[in-house]
Amino acid sequence: MNKNIIFEINDKYLNKYLFFILSITISLSIIKINILPISLPIDSYGYISFSDNLFNQGPWQSRPFGYPLFLKISRIFDFFGLTLVILFQIFFYILASCLIYISFKKYSNTIAFSFALIYSFTPAFQWININTLADGLYAFFPVFIIFYTFKFFEKKKMIDFFLIFLLALITSAFRPTYLVFFYIFISFNIFLFFKKKNKLSINLSFISKVVLSSIIMIFIFGNLNSKFSKNYGFHQLWIWNISTSLCGNDKCFNIKNGPHAKNYFETVIQIINKDKAFKKVLSSTYDYKDSPKIIDENLFNLDAEELIQKIHKSTNHTPFVHIYGFLVNNIGFEETHKIIRNLSIETLYNHPSIIFRNLQSIYDFNNFFNLELKNSSQHFKEGMYFAILPKPYDTLENQGMTHLEKIKPKEYAQIIYGLEKFTGNTVKDYNKNSEKFFDLYNKIDDYSFIKKKFNDDKNNAFLFLYFLAYLNLFFLIFFKFFILIIIPIFSLFYFFKTLVFGNYDILEYVYFLSLLIFYSIFLIIALVTPSDIDRQINLNLSILFPLIIIFCINMKKYLRI
Repeated sequence: MNKNIIFEINDKYLNKYLFFILSITISLSIIKINILPISLPIDSYGYISFSDNLFNQGPWQSRPFGYPLFLKISRIFDFFGLTLVILFQIFFYILASCLIYISFKKYSNTIAFSFALIYSFTPAFQWININTLADGLYAFFPVFIIFYTFKFFEKKKMIDFFLIFLLALITSAFRPTYLVFFYIFISFNIFLFFKKKNKLSINLSFISKVVLSSIIMIFIFGNLNSKFSKNYGFHQLWIWNISTSLCGNDKCFNIKNGPHAKNYFETVIQIINKDKAFKKVLSSTYDYKDSPKIIDENLFNLDAEELIQKIHKSTNHTPFVHIYGFLVNNIGFEETHKIIRNLSIETLYNHPSIIFRNLQSIYDFNNFFNLELKNSSQHFKEGMYFAILPKPYDTLENQGMTHLEKIKPKEYAQIIYGLEKFTGNTVKDYNKNSEKFFDLYNKIDDYSFIKKKFNDDKNNAFLFLYFLAYLNLFFLIFFKFFILIIIPIFSLFYFFKTLVFGNYDILEYVYFLSLLIFYSIFLIIALVTPSDIDRQINLNLSILFPLIIIFCINMKKYLRI
């Protein structure tokens, strides 16, 4: 019995192709952890703080619970510091690369192997999985869902069915955008139910299980997240787009948009008249942290209606961050989110050009074929967080670095050791003088600076990071061709072919499921923060890969290669 199981595992999984993928991903991981220091972005301290108070979160907690829970488990032993966090993330990267091959090798061994290697070498993943942030897990978990989707429809085991939903919940717990999975999964399977010719046995019993499981997972997610994080998407849409966008020479959002805009202005004016601190904040100038500095008397002397009209001519997002905060403090999260949601939808309805303009910017030649690091939202500067390095001759409080008190001594020692080891004398010299962090940080995309630091300081980290950043731009162009041109055209053809001839199988199922999930997230991000689209593509590549692989499998079949 045991002998048969061993042979079965060997026949199914342990072949020379998989061994090669394992060898490559492990080798890349060893190289990476010996060149790049552990990256602890400023957001990481929020996740760490949340993990230390996992069951005592406040309503203003903006982060979902998934990554803090992961940090709670992987940081349980002080002795290891951040070592287990990084090792677990690298393990998931290696496993995801293998599952790409295992999921598709049945349909084309060559294509499955090739794209498993492309997945392994994708530069974004080399940085993401050594970065202590939710991206490190969110980038890989969708591959596990695809794997178990194939497994379920092949074996029809309910344990695989429930694992699909559990993994979708876990993925959503890292990035709430993945909640679209549950809504799409319900509507997608209901649509397929009415298309009777299929090999997947999608019947009423299956649909009822899908609906029930999705509702349960959405309920769990809703009750484990804070009031703020549950409505984070509309908050971001309001702060970064609706409140600041221009339609011609005027602001897109104004009181003429309709009743919801009017309700917003009336509510804000009432709160300004009632809350004197609110008026002082809105009448202030702000520092680089968006904190009020000095009151502008010309603004402060205006009445509430004149002040809010003046503020709303600004394209700076900072005042609207404070408006949101004071709205919540005075009328609560639910009422604030209702107002923000309604006025956002109303503004988009009145000015659909916002949507088309954001989408058009993605197709812009300079964005599409960008090979300038300074014009990319993926500079990879995030890989080097020198901001966390305090000067030894001043207090943490004076340097605005009290967030460092949230991490453990071993973790802090690992970060300092890594930065000093891999950047040669660069960080050591930085700590000895009064040079500001941004003087160093803003030169990381300047090759002459990188080359000089490599020659003078033996700075391996800067050079490796620069190489990854540039390589990533080439990979992004490759992926954008699929996202913006090839997949949309092919999907129309594929859909009508499936609709006319019917008889869809698991490949069509996975293709259109991945298509709906990826483009739902892609369009949401393009609408909310179009300037961040490169980063979002990198984060959602695991959802994109099944589309590209199935496209290539079909092309191979059509061309009879």
